[in-house]
Amino acid sequence: MKLRIFGLILVLAFAAGPAFSNYTETRQGAKSNAVPKPIPGFKAADYAPAIDGFVVETRDLAPLHPGRGLILWMKNVTKTEMTEYDSCPTWFTGSNYSGLIYASLLDVKNHQVLQTLFFDMTNQEGNSLPFRITPGLYSVYGNPNALGEKATILLEPDQIDGDPTCEEYAFFEDPGGCFCPVAFPFGYDSAADKLFRFKEVEYQEGEGAGKRWSTEWMTDLFFKIDQDPGGKRYDFSSSVGHGSEVFTLHRYEYDRKLRTFYGVSVEVPDDEEHNNLYFNKSKLSPAAQLLLDKWWKNINPQPK
Repeated sequence: MKLRIFGLILVLAFAAGPAFSNYTETRQGAKSNAVPKPIPGFKAADYAPAIDGFVVETRDLAPLHPGRGLILWMKNVTKTEMTEYDSCPTWFTGSNYSGLIYASLLDVKNHQVLQTLFFDMTNQEGNSLPFRITPGLYSVYGNPNALGEKATILLEPDQIDGDPTCEEYAFFEDPGGCFCPVAFPFGYDSAADKLFRFKEVEYQEGEGAGKRWSTEWMTDLFFKIDQDPGGKRYDFSSSVGHGSEVFTLHRYEYDRKLRTFYGVSVEVPDDEEHNNLYFNKSKLSPAAQLLLDKWWKNINPQPK
């Protein structure tokens, strides 16, 4: 059940899950030669004691809102240099800092911390941020080292809901094994002058409105959004893992006002009969769309 709680949608394929590299190869938001945009003249001491930790990265938000900046920082930090990429988790972590992770919105002119988000990694295998990694999952810059790692830009904006008044970001954690990366998306709304977290609310087949999973992280859904940012609806399938006996059909719709993706999931046996019924060249068939239509209407996941 623990796997269900934080991983219903761990792998995109409906039979055997793909290698982790599939996620890095299809990632649209990451840049291989990004440009750092730090806060000019930033000094961590100017924001003490509110910022009481190790500064990982800063970003100048002045183009969106004059006098604003964003800082990514950590507590209880341990530095790990990667020696080889020999397992799936290493592609998440790279050479990294591990510890408690925070993001803070700054009033740069007055040296004040306006808001801080804490990224709770409960039930995750790790809580780290890479300072160097092989290109694919994160935006990177500079020359590669002997392992092919480049320096990361963790606050390079992603496109998620397409709101031009916002910047959105994401970092990733290891769910354990060769499963889909767990994405932690968040953003800055310049109109409201606030940081925000995206939410995912999913209802399972037959559970009704009284039972749901609600999280501030995403798995396969994030990578679907990454391929089609700003979409209002996302229909796709996933499998719990290699050799799964079931696969799951998903539908999500986005509420921009609430920054929430509402969804339903329907489990279907993973066998030749159902694969032929619900898929056409690996895409959802009309029969799958009808099944999602049925459960969307029955559950009605979005609040009035």
